[in-house]
Amino acid sequence: MANDEFDIFCKTVVGKTGWFPRGKTSVMLVDYDLASGRGRCKITRPKGKDRNHYILHRVDINSGIQACRDQGHLINSGELIRAGITSWSASPLYGLLKLYFDQVGFSR
Repeated sequence: MANDEFDIFCKTVVGKTGWFPRGKTSVMLVDYDLASGRGRCKITRPKGKDRNHYILHRVDINSGIQACRDQGHLINSGELIRAGITSWSASPLYGLLKLYFDQVGFSR
């Protein structure tokens, strides 16, 4: 099981813009709730913002962080899915993990 880095992750990336793998669609963590272990994402596609917010769960975030640390580098969304991340979460999480690891590196 991954260490619980959900709160550190959220505080690091909230309000910043990350990019999906192909670089045309962006994702932003709008807010998060530590008690429920959920973060709400806003996705902006080339044609404009999605009206809906999407939920990332603590378990997916922690598993994604741990999978990257195990490899010693940022892994792509396909590898995140193989590491057990829900398929919907993998691409937005990839964009936010890029932001996170830019800030904290792989030292932990």
